[in-house]
Amino acid sequence: MIIYADILFLLNLLITYILLICTAMFFKIPLKRFRILLASLLGGIYSLSILVHINIVLSIIIKIIICIIIILISFGFSNLRSFIYETCVFLLLNVLFAGIVMALSFMKKSDFYSDLLVSYINISPLVLIIASLISYIIINFLTRYILKRRETSRVYKVSLKLNNKNYILFGFCDSGNALTEPFSALPVCILKQGIISDFENIPLKRVIPFASIGGEGIMYGVKAEIDINNSDYKNISVYIVQASAGFKDIKYDIILNPQIFN
Repeated sequence: MIIYADILFLLNLLITYILLICTAMFFKIPLKRFRILLASLLGGIYSLSILVHINIVLSIIIKIIICIIIILISFGFSNLRSFIYETCVFLLLNVLFAGIVMALSFMKKSDFYSDLLVSYINISPLVLIIASLISYIIINFLTRYILKRRETSRVYKVSLKLNNKNYILFGFCDSGNALTEPFSALPVCILKQGIISDFENIPLKRVIPFASIGGEGIMYGVKAEIDINNSDYKNISVYIVQASAGFKDIKYDIILNPQIFN
């Protein structure tokens, strides 16, 4: 079988990019396309190692290191738990995608090369598109299913102390909320619009930058304390920002930052 280095590089760059997008979708991580593209370039470059014979132990070590670097470039490092989850899901998506491609390739009787370390399938653009579509559908389904099952256990009754007033709210802990106040590194929670009518008039606000799927910008937050009722999480200092629009789900009033529970 003839393996073309340029096609091998571009193909693996595209596949890595797709899998990183799927990983971001699974964890509801705001897409930073430049970082994901940069990580995908590394994936494309590493794919060229198929052209060089490498010791099996060294190959496994390099694969692990490359995977870690790809995740760090794409999503950064917020905490060890999130990093491990992101890495594991990315690896599982690689296995899922490879299985789909292999099944489709066998159906089309495509050229296939394999040894102890690496496998190479000469796939057509149509197979790649179909495999990507199937992976997207599976990830979309799993994301919706898992989040739906976990949602009820992640809604908490919250006591909010803000501007010398107490509020009883229902809070949803969203793993995608990684906002922190830049100077103090305190976690930021997002309040539903209209919960506190005079929120915009509260003084001593801090500028808090954010990045989301819709773009980047700044919000204005005020320091507060929250208690998670029926738990040991009491008098936790946070910053509160107000959402620019109402939440889609009416069951909660505030989006909590997972760092609160660390």
